[in-house]
Amino acid sequence: MDRSETIPDTPDAVEPREFGLKPEFIRAAWLGFVAIILLIVAAQMSISARNDDFDFWRTAGGWADRADSILVGLVPASVGMFMAHRWRLRLDVRGLHRRRFFGWQTWTWEEFREGHIRHDDEAFSFINPADYRWQRKIDLGVLKEENRDYSFAVCLRFWTPPAVEVPCTLSIKTSVTGLRGTTIDMGPIGIDVSGAGIPRSYGWDEVVLLRIVRLEENHPGFKVLRLTLPDRELELRYSREQGQVKKNWTGAGPDVVSAFLERHVSAERIEEAALEGRARTVADVDSRLEDLRNRQREFRMMTIIVAAAGLILLVCTAVDLVEFFGQHPSKSLADYSIHPQVRGFLALVCFYFAPIFLVMSIYNRRKRRRLEQQREQLAAEEF
Repeated sequence: MDRSETIPDTPDAVEPREFGLKPEFIRAAWLGFVAIILLIVAAQMSISARNDDFDFWRTAGGWADRADSILVGLVPASVGMFMAHRWRLRLDVRGLHRRRFFGWQTWTWEEFREGHIRHDDEAFSFINPADYRWQRKIDLGVLKEENRDYSFAVCLRFWTPPAVEVPCTLSIKTSVTGLRGTTIDMGPIGIDVSGAGIPRSYGWDEVVLLRIVRLEENHPGFKVLRLTLPDRELELRYSREQGQVKKNWTGAGPDVVSAFLERHVSAERIEEAALEGRARTVADVDSRLEDLRNRQREFRMMTIIVAAAGLILLVCTAVDLVEFFGQHPSKSLADYSIHPQVRGFLALVCFYFAPIFLVMSIYNRRKRRRLEQQREQLAAEEF
């Protein structure tokens, strides 16, 4: 968002604006489309290689007899391309509108003001629990950065966050290596820690630092919460991956835990950072670099798996091509191939995930360079 761009104060002042997906998603859709076509060609050549007659032109001309199998691959690839280019997000005086495959879905500004819309566990996303499961969430993170920031700022202007009920006492139990079975009881007086090492009680004035790393500045929960005490450090982590919640404690949700601690710990001992949005401090950038490194480690393992599947598929395709063009005198190489169904699964894994991983790898490298530049600028300003 342009820093000079003003956010409307009332719904009637919202000018109609429409946005599409960020370029990374469009490129991924194109790469996926091309990959599906290459997969179809490789599959048809593999089928032809197992026939007795290796006449290339006659076999290639016979692909018309297998048009049904070609369409099976082209149809989903074309649908994916169509949806990527058709997806739109619109802002106007009525509210927020999203177009996907057919029609528009509208979330009115009244729903934002009345508290029906909630902040989701992911950055720049909202959820309406009253909608159907497949359409209750809207993610503004799929927009270009300037469009995302503008749309999100407009939504926040008219949004009334649901109130977080903070109890008088709170008890949670961690379940992470090194703190397994640690029980943390918190109340008006202080904190009682038991179950790991020597049990001890701390007053709220003994807290050295409370560091809260949020997804973005206005998010009620957190991704990492680190409570530093005189002789130990307690860390809570929360994330959602592919719809599954991952957290290293049992008990209250992250919004309740965060609100409880912020109520009792003095403000000068609280340090907050955000993983998305405009970086305001060096701490913000350091948190984002740490999060990016953690995600890249997970990303690297998945890349190795996809690369292994692609290598196996490449070897099998090379075997078929040698036989297809008649460069090998016998069919013995086919004995070293793998079952067609297994090959199909490997091809699906490779051609589906490879474009996504390629685009994400480029995006992560650019993001890391941008964060390092931001850190240098912020450090120079603070100095």
